[in-house]
Amino acid sequence: MEMRLEAIDSRQGDCVALVRGPLVLFAATENAPAVTRKQFLTSQRIPGQAALQVETTSGPLRMVPYTEIGDSTYRTYLTVS
Repeated sequence: MEMRLEAIDSRQGDCVALVRGPLVLFAATENAPAVTRKQFLTSQRIPGQAALQVETTSGPLRMVPYTEIGDSTYRTYLTVS
């Protein structure tokens, strides 16, 4: 499935959500990591899981679909550079 970034609105184009096909993926993290558009779009699927891993400058970031969040802290939109 194609991955793309969806901005929160037209005035905040750097505040985006990662979307894969019809699914929004959520960052399973408490803190907003430093991430670029390229890092988001080159994320890799974690074998055996519905999650993706994004390699960011502050370390790996796990992106999960809504059904996988459970009790985890998450973020829908992240600011990209």
